Amino acid sequence: MIKYLTYFFSLLLLLSCDDNENGKFKRLISEYNLDEIKHFEHSYGQAIRMYVQNNIISISNSPKFQIFQYNLDGQLIKTLTKPGGAPWESHALWHFSFSGNGSRYWVHDYDKQMLKCYDYKKDSMILYRKEITQGNVHLLDDNRFIIPRTDCINNKYFFSIYDIKNQKYVADISLNDSLNIKSTIVNKRDLSMYLLSGGFSSYNMGDEILYYMYNVGRFIIMNKKTLSFKIFKDVHNQPIPTAYLKNGIVHLSNKNSIITLSGAIDNKYVYLLSPKDEPVNVKLRSADKFFIDVYEKHNGKYLKSINVPLLDDGVIPMRIAISEKRLIISYDNQEIYIYNFDNSIVGKL
Repeated sequence: MIKYLTYFFSLLLLLSCDDNENGKFKRLISEYNLDEIKHFEHSYGQAIRMYVQNNIISISNSPKFQIFQYNLDGQLIKTLTKPGGAPWESHALWHFSFSGNGSRYWVHDYDKQMLKCYDYKKDSMILYRKEITQGNVHLLDDNRFIIPRTDCINNKYFFSIYDIKNQKYVADISLNDSLNIKSTIVNKRDLSMYLLSGGFSSYNMGDEILYYMYNVGRFIIMNKKTLSFKIFKDVHNQPIPTAYLKNGIVHLSNKNSIITLSGAIDNKYVYLLSPKDEPVNVKLRSADKFFIDVYEKHNGKYLKSINVPLLDDGVIPMRIAISEKRLIISYDNQEIYIYNFDNSIVGKL
């Protein structure tokens, strides 16, 4: 049996912008222009997840499901895992984490439903566990993972803590009440689960995880040590939609398409990448403007938005990552751009 533990967490819902009228929102656009340092081609496919730590850019990739590591000069310095069908190979690699002071790395193979640990230097698998799970699997410490899960029978959505050493779930943290999601049951199928499991991503850095939602105007900051979390509204200030079924397809009541495309977090701020328009019927690749909306991390207050340039022929940004002195953006044409960026700039926006 799963042992349920209770965690006391803080919940804070804030309006991000006071300029909302009749459901519309206004961005505060900064005059700051991103200063490009260099760019390079990541020719192996689309970046699925991208982090930067210790001046190394790490990218999990599709359709060649490996981890590619670059230095800030754009030079490929290491490739991790190999694609394939064997247990030690990767078939749909999403999230990854490093542990043991960089001596090991963990990957979540979404397609195989496996958690795997590798020796970093030898790039050889140390262990693996077969576990039915969705994406967004993050390492908390050497033995524990935090995994978003759904319980469609009981209409619940929650974070679960998985102990890989003992091979069992040891705690659940409910999200339903915190997000005030109303279930819609059709043929014993909970359509509300679509809001999160179908559009939920995250950014893991330091002691915190940033969760952001493609279709719901909320973001979550979770402390990995205490497992406490806060939920904030983003600048769009959209109500949480309800889901309904039409012609066998799940739709959302306010027709949201993309609110947040990518996100990152540092020691002071949260950065969310989203298209210009109100999040209604947005055709992503035809959007002509994108912004990084900046929020204070401790209270979720919206500050300002930074214009993100499109490349030639309107190529759009897809992923962002933040380091101490750099902003890294992955574009839809497999190019990676590195911009000069220090978070002290935020106070001057």
